[in-house]
Amino acid sequence: MRRSFWEASTNSSQGRDYRRETIESFRQMKPFLLKYLPESRVTAIFEDVL
Repeated sequence: MRRSFWEASTNSSQGRDYRRETIESFRQMKPFLLKYLPESRVTAIFEDVL
């Protein structure tokens, strides 16, 4: 599922870099996520996505 998501986002006809935008939005969300999740879990999510 994740692979098809990345394929869909990178093959967008609009030509925008959705993967980079997703990484930026995750960076902005990180402090918020750390309030609710243990840091090891947040790190695992980030390593999975990036």
